[in-house]
Amino acid sequence: MPAPTVGLIEGDTSTPAQPKEMTFGAAGSAGRFQVFAHVQSTSQHIGFTIKADLDEAAPHCESWVSVYPGADWHERECWEMYGVVFDGHPSLRHLYLPWEFEGHPLRKDFPLLAREVKPWPGLTDVEPMPGSESDEESKDEAGEA
Repeated sequence: MPAPTVGLIEGDTSTPAQPKEMTFGAAGSAGRFQVFAHVQSTSQHIGFTIKADLDEAAPHCESWVSVYPGADWHERECWEMYGVVFDGHPSLRHLYLPWEFEGHPLRKDFPLLAREVKPWPGLTDVEPMPGSESDEESKDEAGEA
């Protein structure tokens, strides 16, 4: 995301002060990861959205914290939940999860431990219905005929 360009606009004294209202998030795109920021001026009645498609193997983009300090928590949350690294962010650390937590829980490749520890019933051990042929075969093998 083009943080340096926005930084020049923010520091330019010939332009009015930039608003501090912004929406920040991550969404799906043609690639796997996309980060977007919607910046809006309520006094000028204008707004714009910037979207950036990120590399799937190592998603990262520039931080906006130097321009919009309020982006700090949004970027930290996006890093914690999705694994997007924000280059130049002063302190990427956990907001919600314990510091020893490994992984990014909102990614689709995050393992669901409940499915690994206890598989869904009926997927591996299917019991035969009473009176079915397979039930009779299992009784014969057990010597119960």
